[in-house]
Amino acid sequence: MSENRESEDIPQSESAQGENLKRDLVFDVRFLEDLTFWVETNRKTALRLLSLIEEIRRNPFEGTGKPERLKYQDANVWSR
Repeated sequence: MSENRESEDIPQSESAQGENLKRDLVFDVRFLEDLTFWVETNRKTALRLLSLIEEIRRNPFEGTGKPERLKYQDANVWSR
């Protein structure tokens, strides 16, 4: 099995512990509208949302929300 294939099968949090991996974040327009709403009405909630986004960016396979791989989706689709 090639190295590329192995890294696809193992969550990056397990295969690259300690490495600072770059991830591109893509947000739906509806999320950005919702975030704008929370910034204007309740900054504490907006900060909590941004904290969750940062946690997901750093470690998408563990943490708040008990993420798990979705069995009927692509191997890289996780719930959160």
